[in-house]
Amino acid sequence: GNPYEMYIGENNVAPSITHFFGTDAFGRDVFSRTIAGAGYSILMIVIAISVVLVIGVSVGVLSSLAPKWLGDKIILVLDFMNSLPSIVYILLVASLVKPTLWTIPVIIGLCSWMTIARQVRMQLLQEKQQPYILMAKQIETTRWHRLKRYYIPAIYPILGITVIHEAIHVLFAEATISFLGFGLAVNTPTLGNLLMDAQSYFLLGAWWNILFPGLFIA
Repeated sequence: GNPYEMYIGENNVAPSITHFFGTDAFGRDVFSRTIAGAGYSILMIVIAISVVLVIGVSVGVLSSLAPKWLGDKIILVLDFMNSLPSIVYILLVASLVKPTLWTIPVIIGLCSWMTIARQVRMQLLQEKQQPYILMAKQIETTRWHRLKRYYIPAIYPILGITVIHEAIHVLFAEATISFLGFGLAVNTPTLGNLLMDAQSYFLLGAWWNILFPGLFIA
């Protein structure tokens, strides 16, 4: 069904054959809105992960292959940025920028790349000490060749773990900023907005408004 359609006279109706997840206070089908919210979440996950990987991997590779003094400066900045949880930066930036389906995941990505940058740096610093890397340097292979042949494959496991971790992080970050009122417009059926709307009606007995979106996030 249409997640925006209002069914007149069917406000806060409990789950039934007609409305699998019930309806909200405005008579909108919670099932349709939850499915739409999951779709928005997948799109935001893809955008945020792309930003995290591009920036995080680039900074991690640069800090590990650059001269030691530059790498140390970069890691010092990373440590400073990691001194606060990423959600603090996300809320700060989100409060200054107009929230859209594109800006929210970009903000999440821009505030969440520091961990993977540090992990990539540590992995590549270890990789540089491997015998085959030292041998490759002795036969005067180019830095680009070593990067493509040895360094990039060495960080594949980190990338896989980051994708899973960041997908979970994006879901909770979007839900958090929407719940606090910094997310997309309240009528946009994101999972975070559904929870924010439901809090007002949960104590009135309309438990389905918060249960099903919450289960999808979980």
